[in-house]
Amino acid sequence: MKSLLPALFPALLFLAEGASAQTVVVRRVKGKQAVVHITEGQLKDGATYRLSAPGAESETIPAAEGPGSAGAEDSSRHRSLGLSFTLSSLKVSTDFGDSSSNTLSLSGRYGWNFGQSELGPTLVLGTTDRGTGAATTFGFGGFFDWNFGLNKPGVTRLYGVGFEAAFLNTSGPAGAGSNNLSLFPSVFVKWFPLGNSCALRADLGYSHQDDNTGGRKSKTQGFLAQGGLAVYY
Repeated sequence: MKSLLPALFPALLFLAEGASAQTVVVRRVKGKQAVVHITEGQLKDGATYRLSAPGAESETIPAAEGPGSAGAEDSSRHRSLGLSFTLSSLKVSTDFGDSSSNTLSLSGRYGWNFGQSELGPTLVLGTTDRGTGAATTFGFGGFFDWNFGLNKPGVTRLYGVGFEAAFLNTSGPAGAGSNNLSLFPSVFVKWFPLGNSCALRADLGYSHQDDNTGGRKSKTQGFLAQGGLAVYY
């Protein structure tokens, strides 16, 4: 390591953008990685710095330009477009007994990412069969995610809790329709295997739907899993 120090001395002083010169002490070097100590000032989290010899002009490289930085590969994560897929078989409880409801649905969402939290509107399209023929379901609502960590470029996996609510309209095969309020609290994991912009998502939660159409009350509820993907930009 001592043999490396003479070659590193020209790079020990650098000037961060808008700040005075800083002195950097190299503590340990392993390959292209080094542990350093700065005697004064602070480094910005996620920023890339170009080192130079004393007296030379230095600069802070924007994250989008820094080699190997998150911004050099993908855009930021301010907004998202997502699509979720659900295949479920839930219990339906009515005044006349219990039955089952088999549903295949797609849910699209647009979201704003605030780091710790995410929220936005949703659009739902699906088909439901309660034993009397397939019925088409259409609805809209919203979602809220609370991440156990900041959703920012460079983070490859996130866990959290989510909540979705939607107003659904179901049109039956004989023209009969119903209006439902659907609630879905869940726990989730988001995984970014292909970079900062594309995430795979899996939810496990409890679905609850209330139907009071035509004076008939019914509840559709049960545990279900949901999978999907999201593109951040």
